[in-house]
Amino acid sequence: MTQKTEAQTAEITMRRAIRLGLPAVLLAIPGTTVALYLPKYFGLDMGLGLAVVGLVFAMARVVDILLDPVMGHLSDRTRSRFGPRVPWMLAALGPLLIASFLLTHPPAPVGLIYLSAAILLHYVSWTMLDIPFASIALETGRTATERVRLSSGVALCQLIGVLLVALVPTVLGLTTSDAVPLIPWMLGLMMVLLVPIFLPIAPRAHTAPPKAEGLLRAYRAVLRRAPIRRIVFAFVLSMGANAFVSAQIVLYVEFRVLAEVGAAPFFLIGFLASGLALPLVLWGAKRLGRKRTWQISLWIAILALLCIGTGAMIPFTIGMILFGASLAADAVIPNALLADEITTAQKDNAAPLAGRVRACKNASQKMTTFGPMLIGLPLLDWAGVDPGGTGTAFTQPALVVSVIVIPLMLKLGTLWASTRIIESR
Repeated sequence: MTQKTEAQTAEITMRRAIRLGLPAVLLAIPGTTVALYLPKYFGLDMGLGLAVVGLVFAMARVVDILLDPVMGHLSDRTRSRFGPRVPWMLAALGPLLIASFLLTHPPAPVGLIYLSAAILLHYVSWTMLDIPFASIALETGRTATERVRLSSGVALCQLIGVLLVALVPTVLGLTTSDAVPLIPWMLGLMMVLLVPIFLPIAPRAHTAPPKAEGLLRAYRAVLRRAPIRRIVFAFVLSMGANAFVSAQIVLYVEFRVLAEVGAAPFFLIGFLASGLALPLVLWGAKRLGRKRTWQISLWIAILALLCIGTGAMIPFTIGMILFGASLAADAVIPNALLADEITTAQKDNAAPLAGRVRACKNASQKMTTFGPMLIGLPLLDWAGVDPGGTGTAFTQPALVVSVIVIPLMLKLGTLWASTRIIESR
């Protein structure tokens, strides 16, 4: 039987949950940059074209998705003096910083080989950090309350990283193209500041030794569990909607809302709304139940998309606030529900499962990015979205379909899927 360390036995207070969630800042900074800024940066500002950039990102994502199950399996089975998760996390920091620099300081003119190599390095190193880190949050909490706190701590830290990226162009008065090169410097500074705070309390032992089983057999054991499949399916539908919005909202602001201030201020108010909504999500999870709280947030997201769809400044601003608020539940509730199922599953299975469950969730979620990459961006490219242009007669309808209609359908699908989830008490 594995001896438990103080990091495992200490109570998960909200303060401790935030300390355990600090690596989410390091994931959010480059992740947000890639999702929000780089499609436009490489497609329009660097002149590669939106369809080409979408295809390059999608091809790199395929490799990344294939890596997810391997990374989850290796993380679950790793044994070291620093535990199973921390060695992988530390090994990912250097490559992630290098990838961030390569993506934000490309040569002129930039070639497809350069972009492909840089984005692939980003995805691989991001996964090396994300899966072991997220596994800690999934397997550490001992009660439902602690698991919600951990999910909230991670969500709050993720929000901090997103806000840092959104604040740079707003506070410094820079365009997106001018702000992007500052990202790796911000990421490096956060690594220096936050890693020493996280490491002393990082869990360093599994709750049980791993079973000697192959990769495919290990994942079949996870996917046979219907409760896990249902939670992941609902989460993926919701994140698919979010991916369509986040990947194209910069273009939506420029070509439909026609806001001279650009997209950065709207990102800022949306993400601030997400942070302010976190206490409400915690309250709702405790008083109304996690499943019902998530469903309420989905209705809020649907209302938000209808407001954003008008294209008028005031409804659009209200919609961004509501949509940002709805993201808080997406960040907290599914992870808390999965943590419950992992606790139950490990009682039956004895072997650690968190890495594999997280890998299944990550791989499924990443597949949703193919939507905006292979449908949304090519559609907008065909519709005449070009730098400094006003578009064509097809631009406005294409933006509405890609940013509003498709996400609405996915959010409604999430509502249906959530009715099949049975919440553990």
